[in-house]
Amino acid sequence: MTKVTAPPQPPHGEPPVEMNLFRRVLRGFLAILGLILIVIGVVVGIATPGLPFGIFPGIVGVVLLGTNSDAGRKWMEGVLEKRPWMERIAPHWLMKMVFNREKRDPDVLRPKKKAPDGAKS
Repeated sequence: MTKVTAPPQPPHGEPPVEMNLFRRVLRGFLAILGLILIVIGVVVGIATPGLPFGIFPGIVGVVLLGTNSDAGRKWMEGVLEKRPWMERIAPHWLMKMVFNREKRDPDVLRPKKKAPDGAKS
């Protein structure tokens, strides 16, 4: 006689493998959609100078990309490191939602001014 066993169950608290696959595919789709919305926001912003029509798809794209992709979040962190003025103008809720952190101190983000050649600092 053969013994019938139940299929292996995932550890307590983890969703079934099929659900993990669905979530991974969904997160990948949302990250790609976010990247597309960022590009659309830039194009619309360039096409309509002076009008803020591109900001809405751009912000939605940043939120989707930052919350659904680790690589997208790291890329956006790199952009904020290179261009601190972007973090200064970003609202607090956006930084909390996308990067799960508060905004950095404005004094840290402000570039240091060079002293004139003859002056001591």
